[in-house]
Amino acid sequence: VEGSSQAFLSTAYNEVVGVDENGGEVLGGNAAPAAYITGIAENALESFLDVSSFFGEGFLADAIEGSAIKQTFTAQAGETLSFAWNFLTNESIYDNSNPDFNDFAFASVSNNFQDLFFRLADTTTDFLATSSNSNFFEETGFKTFSFTLLTDGEYTLSVGVVDVGEPTIISGLLVDRVQAIPETSSTVSLLILGIVGAFSAFKHIQKSRC
Repeated sequence: VEGSSQAFLSTAYNEVVGVDENGGEVLGGNAAPAAYITGIAENALESFLDVSSFFGEGFLADAIEGSAIKQTFTAQAGETLSFAWNFLTNESIYDNSNPDFNDFAFASVSNNFQDLFFRLADTTTDFLATSSNSNFFEETGFKTFSFTLLTDGEYTLSVGVVDVGEPTIISGLLVDRVQAIPETSSTVSLLILGIVGAFSAFKHIQKSRC
């Protein structure tokens, strides 16, 4: 996260994201609507994510719009998929948070057999950053998501942030340092030690015969 680039996602859609040098409002954002709210699947967030369940079901309920990115990759069982994330929001938080406006960030890991969804943070999450370095009022600071892949094959990682209840107060998500790390297997280590031990024993036998 100390690098020179990172991904930024927001729930903004033609909303006020700042003020220009003349005091005029700056509009920005191209968040996609949720088909659950509009009833229109085309160009909706769900269709981009290719999820089998809509945002109106389960823990993704009540999302009305948002942004997401995804990447499909091939991995082996035992690899650990991880990335750094930072949830930002202008919504009220902690005890002042409103469950009807509980914006949240999420991740999903999918393959041919299942879609797994993970709630990264929302307005009730502990916000540990002492002060926000962004244009948002609150942020969690960078945290790490990790998930160990159980089988070989092709996976899709999706990461996003959504508005809940109303669209005018913006939340965002920073994503960085995405990686899949091969398993450090004790079995492999034992195998290497076994090979070294066998080679040493073989050398000892050869010397004894000389």
